[in-house]
Amino acid sequence: MSRLAAVLTAGCLLLAPACGRESTSALDPADYVLVEPGALPVVLSAPHGGRLVPPGIPERTQGVTAWDINTLQLAQAIQARLEAASGRRARLVAGLVSRSYVDLNRVPAQAYEDPAMAPIYDAFHAGLRSAVDGARGPARALFVDLHGQSENVQVTFRGTQNGLTGDLALLCGDGGFLKALGSAGTVLVPGAPADAETAAYAGGPIVQTYGRRAAGGIDAVQLEFGLSLRDTPAALEATADRVAAAILVHLGLRAP
Repeated sequence: MSRLAAVLTAGCLLLAPACGRESTSALDPADYVLVEPGALPVVLSAPHGGRLVPPGIPERTQGVTAWDINTLQLAQAIQARLEAASGRRARLVAGLVSRSYVDLNRVPAQAYEDPAMAPIYDAFHAGLRSAVDGARGPARALFVDLHGQSENVQVTFRGTQNGLTGDLALLCGDGGFLKALGSAGTVLVPGAPADAETAAYAGGPIVQTYGRRAAGGIDAVQLEFGLSLRDTPAALEATADRVAAAILVHLGLRAP
């Protein structure tokens, strides 16, 4: 069994006991939000890859509730590759809670219906704010928000609000993250910097809140990975390799 396959299996075993658990105590956000410190000027975000079920909380009745399969594991695999290659880690913030109870990539009024979920939502975004503040400074500081989609399972949709959340000239230019990612074999949509981004995947509240046009923001891009790029250990490993390598190119830590 590969290391990644073992991680995926262990993750399923870890998450399972939470299902159906009964409790009357307040939810501890630390149980539902993963925050990892790092020294690289990079933030990795995975808001929709969690599966934990908070006890005693009804599921949301509106909005998208499906999880983004293996995006949490993808973030962790990218993190492992960055550390192995550079000796340093990114700042990683991920939701461990199921999207059925809170959507961490929405404004609060749309994110949850039960107020008991507010501390989890707040903890996730406090983690992002701290991570961005820590990464900010270097000209190539980068925020990568990881998502999944099944509309086109072999492509990755780029989301920067058409250049509002990230400098496309930098990201798509020589040595830029998106150019390096495409050169490594990732099929990006749109392919050209000037082409309009697909409306449904053009960048949600996370990149809008922490991106370059926001107060205290950095260059931020939302990536919507097709299902075939993350649905098996082998596919996930290959995607993690490409993303990590592109980040290192962007930071000048690896040749294009």
